[in-house]
This record gives sequence, C-alpha cells and structure tokens, in this order.
Amino acid sequence: MSLSERLAQLRPLMTRDEITDLLGPAEAKRALDRFGGLERETGVSVTFSFRDECIDSVTYSAKFNFSADVPVFGLRVGMDLPGMLAARPGTRLAEGETGEPNERGFVVYKAAAPSPETDLTIAFRDDKIYTIHLTRPDMSTVIARRKQEDDERRAGMERAYRLSEQWKSVKDPDEMVLSWARHCAVGQGANPNRFNDFARWLITTRDPEVWHMVAMNWNWDLGEAPIRWIIRQKQCDIATALEIFELTSALSYRQYGSNRELVPESDREAYDFSMEVRNRLDGGFYTRSEIAYDGEKQMYYLLRRFKTDEEKAEVRLFYPRLAGHKIAGRTLQTADTPALSECDEMLSGVL
Repeated sequence: MSLSERLAQLRPLMTRDEITDLLGPAEAKRALDRFGGLERETGVSVTFSFRDECIDSVTYSAKFNFSADVPVFGLRVGMDLPGMLAARPGTRLAEGETGEPNERGFVVYKAAAPSPETDLTIAFRDDKIYTIHLTRPDMSTVIARRKQEDDERRAGMERAYRLSEQWKSVKDPDEMVLSWARHCAVGQGANPNRFNDFARWLITTRDPEVWHMVAMNWNWDLGEAPIRWIIRQKQCDIATALEIFELTSALSYRQYGSNRELVPESDREAYDFSMEVRNRLDGGFYTRSEIAYDGEKQMYYLLRRFKTDEEKAEVRLFYPRLAGHKIAGRTLQTADTPALSECDEMLSGVL
C-alpha cells in the first residue's frame, strides 16, 4: 500500500499508537510534527491535539498535490461537482455558502457524516475539489472546552503571580521573607517546603558571614526577598551591602542620580532597591566591617568601561561613598566553617 493510500485512512480521534500502526514510526513522527514536511511532500495536513492525544482534523489538498487517484470516503482531489454528488449523495452547500466563490475563490460543501467520528467538508476551486477536510464532530465543543481550560489556567497563573508578589508590600523583614517563601515556588517546579525551610532558617541564622554567602550565591530569578531581608539587618556587613549594591545592576541607573521621576516606570522597583542599599550605606546604617572588600579593584574595572571623565564622575557620584575603598577583613570561602557548610546545604535546596 502506498503512503498516499495509508494517509487516506487517517481519521479524526485516531491516537498516536493508531497513527503509528497505520503509517509506521517514521511517517507517524512526521505527521505529528507540523514542521516535519509531510504536507509539502504529500498534500496531507494532520492537526494533532497533544492535549487530547488524538487527531483533531485531517486535510487532503491540491495545493501540495495530494494524489488524485486516491479516494477519501469516495472523493478525490480534482473531482468535479457531479462526481462529488454521485460519490456522496446528499452533500449540500455549507452553512452561509451561496454557491458563488468567496473572496478566495472557494465554494464549500458539507457532506452527511460518513462515520460517527468524522465530519466531512469539501472545498471547490475552479469547479474542482481542492480540499477534503475531515474533522472530529465535537470540534466546536472541544474548542469551547479548551478555551475554558486556558482561561482557567491563565486566571490561576494570575492569582499565583499576585500572591507571589505580595511579599513586596510587607514591611516587617521577617514576615516579608516568609510571605515570599509561601508562594515563590509557583512556576519554579520546586517543592514549596524547601523555600519555607530556607526562609525560616535564614531569619533564625544570626551570622552575617552566612548572610554574605547567601547574597553572593543567590539566584535572583527566584526573587530578591532574601537579599532584601539581608540588607535590612543592622548586622549586615558593609562588604555584603556593597556587593549587593553592585548586584542590583545599579550601574544602569547612574544617569538618573537621585531623581526617581526620570526612571521609567518599569525600572522603578529595581532602582528603588539600588537606592535603598545605597542610602543605608551612606546613612551609616551598617557598622559591622569584618569581611574583606577590594573596592579599589572593583571601581578600577568599573570605570574602565567609560571613556570620559564626566562619565566616570557620574559613576562615582551615584555609587556609595565606600564603593571605591579597600576594606580589610576576612576573606570567606565556601564551607569555611560549619555555619557556611550548612549555608551551602540550605542553598542547594532552593537553587
């Protein structure tokens, strides 16, 4: 049996296994892949629902030269109107059709259902069958059901997103990070208990060196609530705050200075975070300084990006006063102490 003859036996509601049994693995794979080139080579287009795991519709078309010798429910591409009526008695113009070609040159007919699982429509062009279209009879119900499912899924995602953003309005740092943890697993495919455990561990860990390692290894795609919690702790080390300031992409906001009104609305949240860290640093909020920070080196490489003295001055003015200073202190290494080893373990549960 030729490939065209096998393709002519495709029907709506066929499953993946049934298609494979009919066509063979290679051709079945092409039939289910819209970019597999099957339509261009054979004139047959298969719409497969991966949601329902079955065929929604099959179209046989003259556009890509489906064989005029192979019948589909007794019809052949290229057949004239008398031939169609003889092959499918009772075929009538589809609803809304006048018998005159539409703007694309087609006249569409609807045949009596050839089987319980198939609706059949035929499109004529230049008085010849141009397409034979097989559709599952419940397609309108299916479309409505899928739309409802999509609407419900979008609504659920919107609710989840709103919940995931609630932490930003919580003033108390501990409650803020706990609020973040309750909802941040949404869309991450992660166990939410891990985030709750991490948040509770963070707020009970009073070691600024652990906070520093959290900040240096955090995945910001998970949300910056833990980082905000850290910079709102009085015992946060100055080096930690300076490193966090750099991690906020502060450099991209230097041209706005302290004028928030100039910042685009979409960037204001990130700008506000940068400014919060800067203001806490310059306002003397942090007094602990036991972690090493080579600000001279960082500022050197930072300023190398700019050519003019004006640009360099703009950067220096926007950055915290301590940003260009070298601060003596302890250089932290991963797992340097039992506390840092525990930090590694907690981070691995959420990153």
